[in-house]
Amino acid sequence: MISAVKFLYEHAAEYKLDSDRMTIMGESAGGFLTEYAATTLGTDYLKACVAFYSPSDLSTLTAQNIKVHRGKDVNFMDLLDAAMQGTLPKGEKMEEMLLCAHINTPSFEEKAKAVSPVNRVSAKTPPTLLLHGTDDRIIAYEQSLTYLEQLKTAHVPCELISMEGANHMEPKLFNSLEYTNKIITFLKQYT
Repeated sequence: MISAVKFLYEHAAEYKLDSDRMTIMGESAGGFLTEYAATTLGTDYLKACVAFYSPSDLSTLTAQNIKVHRGKDVNFMDLLDAAMQGTLPKGEKMEEMLLCAHINTPSFEEKAKAVSPVNRVSAKTPPTLLLHGTDDRIIAYEQSLTYLEQLKTAHVPCELISMEGANHMEPKLFNSLEYTNKIITFLKQYT
């Protein structure tokens, strides 16, 4: 992702892009990559960041995603893994695969801290718009709340649009004029 953004920035004229208005946007895992790129490259390359229901702190993700589902405690990362039809080895968590370390080990904690956008925020992080459903059972809503607080602490212009009662990948975030207009308004303000 970092290399792709740099490439587009450096070749903006060739591709008829406006390098002074580059924005990055992503959802879920793509939102994680979006936040990571924004906190890594900063305002030198990006003017704004929009992230939909994304994980921002890998060290707390699994613990926050354990919710009550149909009367039983369920780790929703396990449900997501199952939805991927067995593409991950049985018992593996996505964040473990990403970091090549097991949860609750010093190696995992060290790597999770290093790559988690929540720990990489600085005054150079571009203005950021977060969108998240309050009842997200895949990526806990608290992930966006924590990231928002870090952005505010660093004095980064930021906003969280919360969709009350919405789960992960709520279609209204994409097919509702209300949310589209909120995103456009944010982008017009900062790009």
